[in-house]
Amino acid sequence: MNMVQSIERGIEILRLLEEGPLGVTELANATALPKTTVHRLLKTFEAHHWVEFNRDKKYQLSWGVLPMAKSFLTSLDVRAIAQPYMVAIRDQLQQSVNLFLAQGDYRICIERVAADKPLRNDIKIGTVYPIFKGAAGKIFGAYLGDLKDTDMSASESSQIRHDGYVVTRGNRVPDAASIAVPIFSFGNKLEAVMTISGPIGDYTEERVNEYLSVMMTLGQTISKQMGATL
Repeated sequence: MNMVQSIERGIEILRLLEEGPLGVTELANATALPKTTVHRLLKTFEAHHWVEFNRDKKYQLSWGVLPMAKSFLTSLDVRAIAQPYMVAIRDQLQQSVNLFLAQGDYRICIERVAADKPLRNDIKIGTVYPIFKGAAGKIFGAYLGDLKDTDMSASESSQIRHDGYVVTRGNRVPDAASIAVPIFSFGNKLEAVMTISGPIGDYTEERVNEYLSVMMTLGQTISKQMGATL
């Protein structure tokens, strides 16, 4: 087996171990490799603390893989990842697209791609709002908030987490409507909230269904690029 083949086989074994601990025989069967080859590769990984032999006499991923993952995860920038998608969604739906991060008791708009439909009290990059107000605030409240600090009931919070979106009409601005979806990162932690917003007349039942389909797909796409496993 040459060097390239060894690397490919090793990667295959590590990917199998992502799903949980496995024994040498199980790995050999899954990869169609001889047990001696699997054992040799595992011993090499073990020497670098990439895998370890557990009490059930199976191999599992170990702490040595974390520095590589950390280097990748710290390079992730939700704004940089989301921005091209936000432009595409603005052009497709003709709605303004906004990205919010939680900062203590507030949420801040860190990116905005505006549609040519001005609204009263329009959002700007850097604008700060109470964290649990508006469509984005309901997402933050459902995933991060203590219910006593929000204006939501336990059932509403649970429903938002189940549905994975919020639709509001006239909630913060009387003549505007909005749809919000969560963006998750590594460990399926809530990282940000993305919204679209526009004139309330645009948010008919038919259009809302169209907007939701696009937004939920977008939220999942960005979340996966941020390291979430949805």
